[in-house]
Amino acid sequence: MDYKTIKWSVHDNPQQPGEPCIGLITLNRSLPRNPVGKILRGELTKAREE
Repeated sequence: MDYKTIKWSVHDNPQQPGEPCIGLITLNRSLPRNPVGKILRGELTKAREE
């Protein structure tokens, strides 16, 4: 799924290539104040469920 407010990636396990190990979520917001809005909160929930 494409997200507007987050960047989501999964990195392989260095000891077992091809096996997912760590998920990385980066908040992609331009305004520093109140970064967690309705859209961001919804996207974080969807990414966690993937």
